[in-house]
Amino acid sequence: MVLAMGVVPASAAAAAPSSASAGSSVSSSACADGAASAVEATVLAASCGREVEVVAERTAWDTVFATPEGHTRVETSAVAVRTDVNGGWQGIDTSVVEDAGRLGVVAPAVEMSFSDGSAGEPLARITRDGHELVFDAPFALTVPVVAGSQVTYPGVFEGVDLVVSVHEDGTGFSEVLRVESPQAAANPALASLSFPVQTTEGLSVVSDEGGFVARDGAGEVVFTSPTPLMWDSAADTTSTPDGVALGALAAPLSPFAPQALRTGASSLGASLFSLPATDAGVESESGLGAGDPVQAPREGDEVAAMPAVVEPDAVTITPDVEMIADPETVWPIYIDPSVSGSRNEWTMIQSGWPTSTGGYMFNGDQGVGLCDPAATSECSRRNVQRLVWEFGGVGSVGAADNADVISAVFSVVGTHSWSCTATSIRAYRVSEISGGTTWSNHAYNWGPLQQERFLAHKPSCAGQPVRWVEFDATEGARAVADYNASTLTLGLASNDESTMGGWKRYRNDALLSITYNRPPNAPSSQWTSNPDSSCVSAPHHSYLRSTTPTFHAVNSDPDGDLVMGNFNVFRYSDNALLWAHPLTAPQASGSAHSVTVPAGVLQDGQSYRWAASGMDSPYNRWGPGVFCDFTVDTTPPPLPEVLIATGGTATYPENQISGGIGQMGRFTLGSNGAPDVVSYKYSFNSDSLNQTTGVGNWNAADISFTPDGVGSQRLLVQAVDRAGNTSPVRTYRFSVNFLGTSGSWRMDEGAGAVAADSSGGGRVLGLSPSVQWGGGPLADFAGEASDRALVFDAASDTAHTTGPVVNTSGSYTVMAFVKAKDLAGIGVAVSQDGQSYGAFKLGRLGSPYCTGGVATCWGFWASQDESGAHPAIASGSAAVEPESWVHLTGVRDAVAGTVSLYVCELGTPEAPKSGEPVRAATTPLGPVTWSSGGPLQVGRGLVAGAHGENWSGAIDDVRVYDSIVSIDEIRRACQKTG
Repeated sequence: MVLAMGVVPASAAAAAPSSASAGSSVSSSACADGAASAVEATVLAASCGREVEVVAERTAWDTVFATPEGHTRVETSAVAVRTDVNGGWQGIDTSVVEDAGRLGVVAPAVEMSFSDGSAGEPLARITRDGHELVFDAPFALTVPVVAGSQVTYPGVFEGVDLVVSVHEDGTGFSEVLRVESPQAAANPALASLSFPVQTTEGLSVVSDEGGFVARDGAGEVVFTSPTPLMWDSAADTTSTPDGVALGALAAPLSPFAPQALRTGASSLGASLFSLPATDAGVESESGLGAGDPVQAPREGDEVAAMPAVVEPDAVTITPDVEMIADPETVWPIYIDPSVSGSRNEWTMIQSGWPTSTGGYMFNGDQGVGLCDPAATSECSRRNVQRLVWEFGGVGSVGAADNADVISAVFSVVGTHSWSCTATSIRAYRVSEISGGTTWSNHAYNWGPLQQERFLAHKPSCAGQPVRWVEFDATEGARAVADYNASTLTLGLASNDESTMGGWKRYRNDALLSITYNRPPNAPSSQWTSNPDSSCVSAPHHSYLRSTTPTFHAVNSDPDGDLVMGNFNVFRYSDNALLWAHPLTAPQASGSAHSVTVPAGVLQDGQSYRWAASGMDSPYNRWGPGVFCDFTVDTTPPPLPEVLIATGGTATYPENQISGGIGQMGRFTLGSNGAPDVVSYKYSFNSDSLNQTTGVGNWNAADISFTPDGVGSQRLLVQAVDRAGNTSPVRTYRFSVNFLGTSGSWRMDEGAGAVAADSSGGGRVLGLSPSVQWGGGPLADFAGEASDRALVFDAASDTAHTTGPVVNTSGSYTVMAFVKAKDLAGIGVAVSQDGQSYGAFKLGRLGSPYCTGGVATCWGFWASQDESGAHPAIASGSAAVEPESWVHLTGVRDAVAGTVSLYVCELGTPEAPKSGEPVRAATTPLGPVTWSSGGPLQVGRGLVAGAHGENWSGAIDDVRVYDSIVSIDEIRRACQKTG
């Protein structure tokens, strides 16, 4: 893949640190310098006629502005200019202070700390974007001495100090071993230095052109370390024309507070381009300047590279033995590995040292052009220098199109020129750089030209102060857009590299300002109302039941501009424009825009496409459109059909009496030939139509209904088509048969060998001679002597029919009043025989089957007619009380697959109870595959082919139903009112 020179694709560039939110919302009525969001800043800039900063988009390097013209301007500094401290932005402060057992930095752009000399504390920790790198020393540290932004560990070896310097913009640090003499350098411990390196999970340390980088899981560079260097102090012996050694000159101008050149660059919300026009620095004829030798090599120092051997947990460097042994070496010498978390990079490359990386991330200023020893004794050799800056974090421009970029300006501070005569200096877009960039691998990859300017900025000349100078970099910014890049690399070179006349110096704190305006985004959240419908596109359509719908779309702008909405309607068959709405009024980015189609545009049965797009205001740039396809359908479906379906336990034909309580019926809802019905609304015995079902084959749907009452019922159905049109309501009437009683024995005869069936079914209970007659519940509670009951007190006491009473494979209900005398074991009050076991049993259970820890309880249970079958038991948690009347109801629901027990306690005349039925338990019972064919038994049950489980006590008013009865019916039976 071939890339445009100077542009790195976003996927390959280091991710910028996330910007912490700062500031609060600014009232649109006040002309403030900043606003919290791009939307607010855009409105404010337009109303106030000046740039307004988007505070939420600040980073340590970037300041973003909304302009009065509706553009966005991103101003990026090569060096960090601010830092986020607890959610608030402030200027960089690299002073080192004690901090929680370590040495911290007051306000760095990238968090870092250093050892206080305690055993076990690593030399340096640096953290960025949640990742940490620990860089330790391969020797014991001494008690440090702190001076400003430097930490010195004196005497780590004899004649050797370790000096750690925080980078001036607070993005990293260098650690330099200052070796005072050849004797100190002869220490075997200095022959090879292996610095332990650790990282948090997700970072990997890999070799990179003689140094190393730490990459995250996405391959983005988080930390960098250039090729380690070793240099001597030869600059101390190079004199200016005034005889002053360069090493004795003042330190170079700081990019933040350069002596008398303090700028407003770190003032939040202000432009970074302000600069006073005076210079109080020391200026030599060449303007070579000088620096602190523990931070970087100076002009004239001999420099040697020490490519590192990088392993996952260590970085090893080997000092240059030739420099140590060379009698011309000027001592002390310095050995420097460094680590940076900066997002941006810059370097100086030089032909005189074509493989040197000594200019990487230089401090202060550096020279451009030819340094000629024939012209000045300050040049140790004939040497051409160039400067390069790589700006990261321009991904927002990379996301734009070429035409979106309006302008770009590359700015640098010119601190010196060889003469007062303006000479040519050129800015180029160049290939990217790294810690391994040198003249040999970079100087021949320059182009294209951005701008040539003729400049002089020699402070000793009248009207030529140290100042910001600007170059048009629009071509470079547009290349960023063309290649969807996230970095832009720019270089400065003298047009005449053959004479000292082109020599100039520039500071490292260069700036890149890009002004752009991206068109609105494609609209989102498109939908229609009147009626409501979502947006779909071919090959799918939505269906609207209106010829005057309202279209909605949310329009937004990536730069926060105001946006106007555009809506058009096209005929689907040939894309002919049928209706175009004027642009909607400008609204804030992210607002919904709506228009209503007038009558006469849309016709029933026709297909259309509506399009939405946005235009930003005031720049009037169109964004991409989105399309929504629809068909108008205002014709409702016909009256739906209701048909009887199979699969129920009963059928309910229209206008007929059938079925019964608890007997489920099924219905098929049909479309009556309409092909576009998608659902049905329906309700039973209500006008609410509050239930909905989708359709299956032939646009039909099956529903079910289980009656809980008898008499007249009605089903209301309404068909719904794909456009939401609804049919007339179909009313389907049917009646549920009244409760069917299979047998009812009041037991009020008081004498004789039978108990009559009061239901009219003729199924009498035959009584054994030993069965006795006693008083029923009304006799005990109300003194009504006519209310009689059967009394069982021996195994020979029996009462039964001659055959089955109820079909036990379906739903049924069993009731009886009972009064227990003997509480030992199981006692069955009512059952119906199978061949080996009773199909159901209603009565009393012992403790293994009771809940609540009671010894005896009421129960209703059913089982299969086979040995070893486990019955389904519904049992209560209340204890059986002797001589106390209770009404029991057992319910088998074949549809729900359950058995239930209802208990209605009457108590004793001395201690009466509520007489209110309570459902004591419900338990699952799967499909019953048999129906008992034996007689109904009162007072005993069938177990393994023999009768037992005899009842001890009284039984009265036994009823059996071939359906499920309601709770009201159970209440009436318990209270003897029905």
